[in-house]
Amino acid sequence: MHFSAFRLQQAIRNREFTPFYQPIVCATGGEVVGCEMLARWLHPQKGLLSAGNFIPAIEATGLGGALLRGLADEVCG
Repeated sequence: MHFSAFRLQQAIRNREFTPFYQPIVCATGGEVVGCEMLARWLHPQKGLLSAGNFIPAIEATGLGGALLRGLADEVCG
């Protein structure tokens, strides 16, 4: 999928990206020892997009920092 820098900036500004959490489980004991945050895009026309669909464009346009700040705002409130 191709997304322009303008469309990505618009999506960040409109808070279309959302964090999903995945547990990190200890292989020996089976207990949850942490979690990682995964970015997902709730695209208005294409639905829920995984990072593989937009991270290359985010990196190519230099918008990684803006995306992380937007997700941190979602997490920290």
